[in-house]
Amino acid sequence: MDHWSRAEHWTLDEAIALSFGKAPEVVSWKRIESLIQISHFAKQYQRRRDLALRAAAWKKLYDPILPLLFLKWAKDNEIAAPAELVEKVEARKGRLVDWKKEFEDQKAAYEQLNALYDKYRSMYEAHVADWEKLVAQKSEQLEAAKGRIADLETELALPPAAEPAKSPSMIERQNMLKAIYGMAVKGYSYKPDDKRSTVVTEIVGDLALLGLSISDDTIRRYLKEAREHLSDWQE
Repeated sequence: MDHWSRAEHWTLDEAIALSFGKAPEVVSWKRIESLIQISHFAKQYQRRRDLALRAAAWKKLYDPILPLLFLKWAKDNEIAAPAELVEKVEARKGRLVDWKKEFEDQKAAYEQLNALYDKYRSMYEAHVADWEKLVAQKSEQLEAAKGRIADLETELALPPAAEPAKSPSMIERQNMLKAIYGMAVKGYSYKPDDKRSTVVTEIVGDLALLGLSISDDTIRRYLKEAREHLSDWQE
């Protein structure tokens, strides 16, 4: 076994003999082929050889073959091999690397990394889009602020406009209404409850004699407004 554990390769016939713990220089297919009908061992050898040849047809075994590859095939197919031979081969040649499994593991890791890359790239692109949108909004706000500043500078450069005439204050208007109401009552004997009063017509006529034009409705509106506030003023 020591010699065959050092060999870089075995023929399939040698590998099958070794799997039975037999020395290939003693046991071979040529020597036992004629003993199949009378030897149980020869029959077992023939059946194991048949499995090996079928595996070789599908490129799972080769002739010659690496010792580690044959031993792995035997283990996968539950074919016993001498423990001493397995230990010596593995000690000298190392363990057989399952390249298919390694490839599948590497492929899975690559796909996982690729998925993470796609995920983070999408997140990055989303952040970039948000940032560009924010920049556009800030730019619009800045342009609007610049326009407002320009308008304010233009307004400051213009001469001050004349202040519009101020309307009478509430107190001044109330005093005016009080005076109108008082003159109407004392000067024209105005009676608020008299629905047929001619006072409004008389006031308009007297003002016309003085060259002052005012409508009946205006006098009535002033007198009505004065009546509405009369109780508050008297209090």
